Amino acid sequence: MILLPISSCSRLKYISSFDQSSNELIILDSVFTNVQFMLQIHHNRTNDRPMKQFISLKILLLCCLKHLSKSLAIAKTTSFPLLESFFQQTLLPALQSNETWQKSPRVWHDVKGCDSELFSFEDAIAGANAGYLERAVVAKSEDAQKGNWVSDYAPSYDKKDLMEALHKGTLFFNGAGLDYPSLAQLADLSQSIFELPANINVYMTKPQQVVSVSPHTDNQDVIIFQTQGRKRWRVWSPPTRVLGKDPFSRGKRGDRIDIDLELGDPMIDEWLEPGSVLYVPLGFPHATSTEEDNEIASCNDGDPRFQSDDISCHVTLNLDTYFYGLCFATLRAVVLVREGTADPINPVDLDDEMHSQLFSPLPLGTFLRPTDNEISDAAKKNNNDNDDNDEALVHHILGRLKTLNEKMAQQCGIQPPPDLGSQQHQRICIQFFMDHWKGLLNPTKYLNVRPPPPHRFSPDRLEAKMIKDDKNRREESQLKKLGAFATKI
Repeated sequence: MILLPISSCSRLKYISSFDQSSNELIILDSVFTNVQFMLQIHHNRTNDRPMKQFISLKILLLCCLKHLSKSLAIAKTTSFPLLESFFQQTLLPALQSNETWQKSPRVWHDVKGCDSELFSFEDAIAGANAGYLERAVVAKSEDAQKGNWVSDYAPSYDKKDLMEALHKGTLFFNGAGLDYPSLAQLADLSQSIFELPANINVYMTKPQQVVSVSPHTDNQDVIIFQTQGRKRWRVWSPPTRVLGKDPFSRGKRGDRIDIDLELGDPMIDEWLEPGSVLYVPLGFPHATSTEEDNEIASCNDGDPRFQSDDISCHVTLNLDTYFYGLCFATLRAVVLVREGTADPINPVDLDDEMHSQLFSPLPLGTFLRPTDNEISDAAKKNNNDNDDNDEALVHHILGRLKTLNEKMAQQCGIQPPPDLGSQQHQRICIQFFMDHWKGLLNPTKYLNVRPPPPHRFSPDRLEAKMIKDDKNRREESQLKKLGAFATKI
């Protein structure tokens, strides 16, 4: 075996040629980082000849992983024929209607494929044993009953830890699509159909919890899949906006939504059971509970109040547009900042319709893309006959941004409207956001997600963590590009 000098370490990952689009690079790049760290530690401690042995091991490890990743990689697939049918035939048409998307909650029952096969408490136990729930969080029920969202980390390494956390409140963990194959496929199905960034969270609540979570709003559109147990959901229309309070983060960080004074009667008040799916639009307050009139039978684990099967589990699919800056509000802000124009308009002063337009998602992807006629009309208004789809879409967004800026200024009594700069300047910004959207729809994000290994010290667990960390770093890198672009004048 050839031994390479230390100066050649940075080139070791290029020993074998790999398809850049495959997920094998994720494994190899991550392993490279960790082995490089091991090499450095050993060098610092010994600074002698055994260092060459680690380099030899490195080369061998890379070659082995090449074949390992090929044999174990899970291909991108939508292996949910029942859920895929629901997405295509029911969910997509409903959300595409003018009455639903970001305007009204909807609920469906008896959805095939929405059950414990998607996620159950047993899956949570497997994840805890594998070390996947190290950053699990519990929303404390004591505070929730007072109308406050207060959460603490609740690291869970076995079933006992999970049960103890559930006695404190609702247990949840984010990014679950990178930990469980079934949830990875759900997220991948969503991204392939909606062409919007998708993330998945999981929530678990014990029975008879008076308040699971208090009324609050979120900064994304969410689709709830109730997979085990029962949970009562109430969803309200957005309350009147208040100066100094983020309408997409109400009921959090010390803020409290008063149901009687701010919300009134809910738009939806229903119990979700396995097979139930609920859509909650961006910024719509919602609250949950598992309290029922009947007594829960005594059961496992020495706890007289509930058993594992009674625990409510639901999967939250986040359709993230505002969260990732893929909305007109962020685009307009970036255009103004890069042009050096102060923004005199406060969103609080806008009426509901104009505020909704400001924070509406950019028309990117098949789900939100405007009709061909709308794109064609925009191109004609800008005297552009180019048949390029991206170019025509840029002109469409350019027209909507100009109209939105003018109407906002008129409504706030500001004339002339804030200067958005030249069309060329705006086109550069729009093109960046289109590239930003494409960068977030990483086709490898939900590839190679495998079932939780039996324990958190197994080699499979280490490999899974490296893959997940690398995927998260790539997404963070994409978000940093937006921050850098927004501040570059």
